[in-house]
Amino acid sequence: MLLGIALHSALPFFSTIWPVPDSSASTDNYFDEFVQGVHGCRMQLFFLLSGFFTALLLHRRGLRALLAHRSKRVGIPFLVGLVTVVPLIELAAAGAALPEGGFSGVGTGAPTNTEWFTPRQNLHHLWFLWFLCIYVAAIGLAHHLTSWRPRLPRAVRAAVLAGLVLVPFAMQYPMVGSGPTRTFGPTLPNHLLPELAPLVYYAAFFAVGFLLYGARTRGGRAGIDAVGRGWPIALAVSLLVVFPLARAATWDDIEAPILPAAVLQTLYAWGMVVGLIGLFRWALRRERRGVRYLADASYWIYLMHLPLVIAFHRAIHTWDAPASVKFTTLCVSVTAVLLVTYQWGVRYTVIGRVLHGARTRPA
Repeated sequence: MLLGIALHSALPFFSTIWPVPDSSASTDNYFDEFVQGVHGCRMQLFFLLSGFFTALLLHRRGLRALLAHRSKRVGIPFLVGLVTVVPLIELAAAGAALPEGGFSGVGTGAPTNTEWFTPRQNLHHLWFLWFLCIYVAAIGLAHHLTSWRPRLPRAVRAAVLAGLVLVPFAMQYPMVGSGPTRTFGPTLPNHLLPELAPLVYYAAFFAVGFLLYGARTRGGRAGIDAVGRGWPIALAVSLLVVFPLARAATWDDIEAPILPAAVLQTLYAWGMVVGLIGLFRWALRRERRGVRYLADASYWIYLMHLPLVIAFHRAIHTWDAPASVKFTTLCVSVTAVLLVTYQWGVRYTVIGRVLHGARTRPA
């Protein structure tokens, strides 16, 4: 979630569709590489973990409790966000000299909202909540019809997992695009009626996480414990080898076949997912109060950050300062403001109870 703030704060310094062009924007500041690197793996990891904890809730509490929990944590924020956060984004971007196609909030140039609660409504960065609603509804329907639980024989589960791992390779192929319109990472599904390719693409990561719950190694250990072994190698190879090769395959020759780019981009996603899980299991194996607090706050911060990023950038875009200074200012100021609002207006209120459950105020 917190990487999302950095990703959107980097967009003004290289993207041509940001509402207000930045005076320090340049193609030589590596912000495009940063955004592509984050976009190429961030939400993939998010959906894999979401699938894992969806299976955990289903197994421990049952279908009714799962649906109630996800309706409260995901459904309500999504519906409220459509009539609060999305209009704030549109308001923050209003009055700018937008390029043809408008401002999408995430870098695709999708049209701004002219219709509400229609298939073409722009969801901006709230699309991930809509996808979670769809996936949980599919799980609930399948469980209701078949009473199926994530308890498959090890060989069958391994075969299904292997097949699911291959699905993003197939879905990435149509999303890369062709010619000068090629993109890095999956297509961003901004609308209420999502495109099939990104819906299936992220569903594969969700399903892998779902099936990892309950999986066991030959030694009897939890399957999720095996994910992330050798994480230093996974991260090094993904960042230093696969990522540059994927970028080169995507853009060095726009007339070349897109299959190598699709394969390399997907390899990068899986490598980073595995590596980041291993990194954080190693770095955060013990409970830490500050980390727990940031984890609680990160959901609120991500939901509310985009209108502030747009507004704050509008205030500083003419500064005679390096892009790195303005980028850091954006990240720090937006996060600080939202941490303050979280502490005093969210954490111990009904909003906090909806987003992450009740928290006890210290004496």
